[in-house]
Amino acid sequence: MVCPSDPKRKALSPLGRRIVIYTVVFSSVVTLIISILQLVNEFTQRESMVRAQLDSVDVLLPSIAESVWTFNESQISLALQALTSMPNMEKATITTAEGRIWSRGRETSTHTIARTFTLERQTSRGREALGTLDLLAGTDAVYLAVLTLTAEILFGNAIKTLMVAGFMGWLIHRLVISRLPPLKREVEALLDGLDPPIGGGPAETAANRPSGDEIDILRGSFACMAARLNDALGTMRKAKDELHQANQALDSRVRDKTAQLEESKKVAEEAAEAALRAMGEQRNFLSMVSHEFRGPLSTITGAAQLIAIYGGGHSELADEVAKIHRALGRMSNLINEYLNEERLDSAASPLDAARFDLGGMVEDACASGLFSTNDRPLDVSTEPGVFVFGDSALMSIAVSNIADNALKFSPADSPVTVTLRRRDGFAAVTVRDHGPGIPPDEQERIFEKYYRSIRTDRVCGVGLGLYLVKRIVDLHGGTIAIDSPPSGGTAFTVSLPLA
Repeated sequence: MVCPSDPKRKALSPLGRRIVIYTVVFSSVVTLIISILQLVNEFTQRESMVRAQLDSVDVLLPSIAESVWTFNESQISLALQALTSMPNMEKATITTAEGRIWSRGRETSTHTIARTFTLERQTSRGREALGTLDLLAGTDAVYLAVLTLTAEILFGNAIKTLMVAGFMGWLIHRLVISRLPPLKREVEALLDGLDPPIGGGPAETAANRPSGDEIDILRGSFACMAARLNDALGTMRKAKDELHQANQALDSRVRDKTAQLEESKKVAEEAAEAALRAMGEQRNFLSMVSHEFRGPLSTITGAAQLIAIYGGGHSELADEVAKIHRALGRMSNLINEYLNEERLDSAASPLDAARFDLGGMVEDACASGLFSTNDRPLDVSTEPGVFVFGDSALMSIAVSNIADNALKFSPADSPVTVTLRRRDGFAAVTVRDHGPGIPPDEQERIFEKYYRSIRTDRVCGVGLGLYLVKRIVDLHGGTIAIDSPPSGGTAFTVSLPLA
């Protein structure tokens, strides 16, 4: 189907001309009918007035009959004069029974109304006919008045009809016809967005272009749009079928992949369970070994103390005993770190929480001497009356591990300070040393499990100390910060909420 193009605009469209013609014809017919009814009514009224004048002569009949009975010609002449002087009355004639006639006036109108009255006299024998009275009334004036009125009505109604037809034509053109071309253009714009009809079609020419008024052209545009929409619906149905087939194929692939993932998940879960069992067995083994090591270490410690007591006079023996004590301290620290980690990992609720004096706990932890090196004192300064809520045993381990790190990684002749202060609603424990410091790229990693810096290879340890500190501080809802400038020295600050 070929979609119509916009015809050239004209002064008045074919549809507009047809509407104007129909309006004029219809208005003329209606006006003519109304005019005829008005004229018939007017003629009937005027003719009725003439007939009423003729009927009004009944009141004069007795006096006229009396004049005829007495043959009073002067009275008869006056009566005829009075009758002919009435409006529209042209001729009056009195004829007696004996054949005598009195007449006045003459017939001048083409259209007349005649009326005959009987002249009677009442006698003892009844009513006696004396003669007749013939009246002739002209109606040419009535016809002339009606014709004049007809011309006026027709002329006035013709002007009204033309005005109404013109106004209706303008109104319909303004409200209806003028909106059809934009509607057609919108339809064609919509058609431009649709694909051409399947199979193509002949090019639009003057021969196959739809003809007629705007309605016919618009109907052609809608027919073209319907054809293209039908083709578009067919294409959509085909695409829908193809999409349905693709969805079915995709669903099949998804089901296959889901089955594979379920199988992989099952294998991964089994592997994870095996790994957890292995880790549990490893943890149990380390715990057992750590506990088993405590007995021999206690024996060695006691023997070293006896050697120091009974061999006090030998300097070389004292040096060897000191080495034994340092080695025992390192072994004890390693065992304690493994046992503390096992406690944190295995306990369902690792905190034995209560409100405690943090200052007293810090002083006890620093004075316990449970460090890898015991030949250096700690400079401890605490603010009294600082209480927190938590597990004092775990916090003692955290402070001891930080202090032990400071002692291990700082020069032997440098001090290590431990301070406790209130700070903005928190208790801040700071351990500061004067060692080489921690590079910025390692400051985040030092809290990882088993992480050890390259600079600390010569220092004994397994990388669990600071890892345990971070876990203990997190369990207490606190934070740990590092301040290690490039010039050297490191400060660890643990902040806990005050209780």
